[in-house]
Amino acid sequence: MHGDGGFTGQRVVTETLGLANLPHFTTGGLIHIILNNQVSVSTDSTNGRSTTYSSDIGKMIETPVIHVNGDYPEFAAIAGRIAVDYRKAFGKDIIIEMISYRRHGHHEAEDPYCAQPLMYKSIETRDSVISLYSEQLVSERVIPSVETISSIKERHNAHILDCYRNASKYQVRPSHMLGKWKSMVIPLETVCKMDTGVNLELLRKVGIQSVTVPKHIIVNAKMMKLNIEPRLTQMKEEKNLGYAAAEAMTIARICGQDVARGVFIPRHTMINCQETNTKYTPLNALVENWNW
Repeated sequence: MHGDGGFTGQRVVTETLGLANLPHFTTGGLIHIILNNQVSVSTDSTNGRSTTYSSDIGKMIETPVIHVNGDYPEFAAIAGRIAVDYRKAFGKDIIIEMISYRRHGHHEAEDPYCAQPLMYKSIETRDSVISLYSEQLVSERVIPSVETISSIKERHNAHILDCYRNASKYQVRPSHMLGKWKSMVIPLETVCKMDTGVNLELLRKVGIQSVTVPKHIIVNAKMMKLNIEPRLTQMKEEKNLGYAAAEAMTIARICGQDVARGVFIPRHTMINCQETNTKYTPLNALVENWNW
């Protein structure tokens, strides 16, 4: 099971594919399922990979790929059966790439509108997979009525809630690592102490510039509340500095998907206009406007 960003971005995937057909490493075929739901921090595919599809790196070993629309559960099931039959018949890898989307953020506090405002305006108007499939089952008379579906949902939700309530009672007591770290010693500060200080005024300028946005960029409300306003306050008061602000001031996150679209809103270094999807990176102005 892979994410759309993980399949193209994680080295272990390419290495595993490279071993797939070697005589002493073969597993008799793997079924790779890519859940392509734009979960890779809402990155545009044009910024996240050099191929059209996430599954395209499978072409390096001529692996067949099945593309399936995640809005159609029965088609996804058919794709799964085809993949199992292929692997069983030929003993080789096969890839299923299920194209779908995520309706909510990467986690509870993340707003996907920050990175993909136009796409999420479209997603917001779509019915969920459950709603679409429920309507299909009722129209085909597989399920007698909408009330039956509601009853099924209620029973399922009650089961999930019951599991959630009992989760805190379940405790895992690992013993295989106990006592293994007793001999480890943390190096004394004098052993590795270095002077890595930077001029305070320079840091403050970088911190302010990292969230300075021109007026024509319409900023997401959560981005303003959780990123821009707190950082400007931190720079002014010179205290309660947040982790994301420290990252921005060190300009450490220079390259990669997670730079522009931080997993957490305070870590975003690229601002997306909520009306035009225009992308603006405040830190770029450091090079344009400063005499270093």
